[in-house]
Amino acid sequence: MEPARTVLGARPGAARTITRISGVMMIAIGGFLLLERLAGR
Repeated sequence: MEPARTVLGARPGAARTITRISGVMMIAIGGFLLLERLAGR
């Protein structure tokens, strides 16, 4: 975990972008699964 922490510490902008992208992906996947469940039932 040390190398990742070092890279993120050195580039806070990259960390923020990765956090935003991962958050959007989580919301997109959650929404997709919810729609799939509603459509399937």
